[in-house]
This record gives sequence, structure tokens and C-alpha cells, in this order.
Amino acid sequence: IDSDGKILRGHTASVNSDGVQADLQNHSTSIGAISTHRYSASASAPQIIMGKSRSGTLGGDTVLQAGDYCGILGFHGNDGSGFHEAGQIAVIVQSGVGNDDIPADMVFQTNAGGTGTTERMRITSDGEITTPANPVFRVYAPTSQTASGNNEQVTWTEELDRGGNFASNQFTTPVTGVYSFNVQFLSPNQTASTDLYIKAGSDSLAYARSVLTSSACHKTTHLSWIGTVTAGTVVSVHISTAGESIYGDASGDWTHFQGHLIG
Repeated sequence: IDSDGKILRGHTASVNSDGVQADLQNHSTSIGAISTHRYSASASAPQIIMGKSRSGTLGGDTVLQAGDYCGILGFHGNDGSGFHEAGQIAVIVQSGVGNDDIPADMVFQTNAGGTGTTERMRITSDGEITTPANPVFRVYAPTSQTASGNNEQVTWTEELDRGGNFASNQFTTPVTGVYSFNVQFLSPNQTASTDLYIKAGSDSLAYARSVLTSSACHKTTHLSWIGTVTAGTVVSVHISTAGESIYGDASGDWTHFQGHLIG
């Protein structure tokens, strides 16, 4: 026990871990593990509990406020000069505390290579899951396009690009995973067909054909694909044959392309 009352096991000095000097510290050059076991003829389990009160008095009960942290489970690594946070799981109180109710979100954060961590996933108090860093995009055709050659790539204007993975009219997958891609295109008023397809790398994933029999009408056609794509794959949309056309407009309502990482 040091002069500040900290309990140190395996070391004679308190260690600063990214600004935190814990009251209870375990230091080891071998296993470095902490365990707890419960022996009872029941379904009950051992527990590790972190609790928070806004009272400044030991044992005091003062209600928490939205935004207060109930607890943080931090994961720290040493960069050669000290320990720094690589990731954390935190439980953050939300509005509606009282009458035995403590609504809270569970937030998962990772370090992308900087001095702090960033939220990657949140389980809300209602059980909804959000992934604010998950790549997603939506682009649209601002003007009509008639292919001057076979397999011409469609030209897009970005509306949404979370993660910055869409550029030069194509999306590059940042990680290997299951993706969903969807295309809607409007055929112009002509008596001809238009074939569109989604391409990933050198593979054509899905085709759709719009066939018009009257020059006095348009036709909306949908094209979608879900599957596993490896990291670094370029995904784009192409018009199959020279002379075929798609309709575009500045509002982005008629012809658009969107996709996202499912998991």
C-alpha cells in the first residue's frame, strides 16, 4: 500500500495508464490475470460490478444525469513510452433516470491510430444497434447519359459517402465483408432497351434490362445484389451496349446507386 492508499501487487510504484492511476493495481511479468470463481448449487454467477453515484459522500445516493458514465472497461497498450488507450466499452446514462430505472447505452470504441478512441458501435437503451463508422454511400445521375461505347461506366454525383470510399464514379470496399448494392434507373422515352449491370473488380454481379415499346413513356427498373466482397474491390455500374440510355436529373430522384456494408 503506497502513501496515497493505492494497493499495488507485484510492483512498488503506481503506474500511470493514460492519465489514470488506479486504486488497485496488479503487476506481473508472467500471467497478469485476475479471476473470480463462485461455488454454489444454483444458476447464479460471479460478478464484477462498477457503480456510479453523483454523491460526493461515501455511501451517498445522488441521482445520475444523462451523459454520466456508469463505468468504462478500458484496454491499454504500451507505445514504448507509456500506456495509452487502444479501445473501451462504456455504459452511458440516458434521459429518464428514476424510480429504479437507469436507462443507458453501451458504447464500443476503438483507436484508429491516434491519441484517442472513436465510437464504432452503440447499443441503445432500447436495444437498437448503430454503427456510425460503417461505410455507406448514395450517388445519383445528375443528367441523362447515352453510352458512346459498350460497357460504359455510369457517371454519378455524390449525395452521401460515409467513410470516403466513393470516388471517380466507383466505390472501393474498405474491408472484406457482406455488402448490399442497389441501383434504380429510369429509361428515357424511346422504343429501345437499356441493360445495366453492377461490376465488382472483373466480375459482373447482377444485370437488369428495361424494355420500352412506346416512345411516349418512361420505365423505372431496379437492380440489387448482396454478397461477400473482398477488401479493395472496385464496384461500379455500367451501361451494357453503345447507344443505350439512362435518364438523370439534378434532384437525384430517378437514377441512383447506393450501397453499404452489412457486416
